Amino acid sequence: MSRHPGVSHNYSRDHEFNLWYTIAVPPGRSREADVQAIGRTTGALQTLLLPTLRTFKIGVNFAIGGDASESQPRRHHVPGAGTGQRHHRDATVALSEADVRAVRVLQEDLPAEARPFAALAAAGGFETDEELLAAGESLRERGAMRRYAAVLHHREVGFSANGMAVWVASQEECDVAGPIMASFDAVSHCYQRPTHPEWPYSLFTMIHGQTRAEVEACVAALHEATGLTESRPLYSTVEYKKARVRYFDSSLDAWDREMAGAVPASGGIA
Repeated sequence: MSRHPGVSHNYSRDHEFNLWYTIAVPPGRSREADVQAIGRTTGALQTLLLPTLRTFKIGVNFAIGGDASESQPRRHHVPGAGTGQRHHRDATVALSEADVRAVRVLQEDLPAEARPFAALAAAGGFETDEELLAAGESLRERGAMRRYAAVLHHREVGFSANGMAVWVASQEECDVAGPIMASFDAVSHCYQRPTHPEWPYSLFTMIHGQTRAEVEACVAALHEATGLTESRPLYSTVEYKKARVRYFDSSLDAWDREMAGAVPASGGIA
């Protein structure tokens, strides 16, 4: 599963559906076909595709320093949370050749230099760092880029208890509960996803804490704040992959060649 270049996160979690991964594919490519190919070659017993229908929050405020265990789960206003951003498969932004060059270099790590964007600009064929930064700002304004930010390795600063709490909620309950859940500091991601006969959970909240007790305290607070009665926390047991997706990368061609010669696995995983 992790060999697919579009798989950015891959975890084992304590549930009957025990392997969870996120996948992104380029425009014009079938995400469903790639997921089916992954299922065949790994011998998965069953696969559920759970695309994001609505985003209530992406981002987290870590309470670093002090004794976090003595505090109650904190809430704050989430600018622009509203009723959540709805996702439409056809809502794409056309990219020029210069846009693609900007994406390719802006996804690289910043070099430890006085003018790091100058080095990236040169690598991408831009004359100046100002030209590259203007291209990045254009991508952001047009909605092609959500953000450009540093990545905090939260496990390395003590936030190693991370649970994905999933919730049974009707459409009307999602409308109300989503923004409330997004207001909690410990909730880094809050999404609405489709349900299946085998999977009744429509709301997903990723909760970060220094201990499982902190995560469970946040789950209890979410129950109280939203009135939702049925949830299940899923804790990661093994991290197989955590990486940024690399866009416009040729490694996907190599994966296609590998799949063309792959023999379906005879075993099975749920």
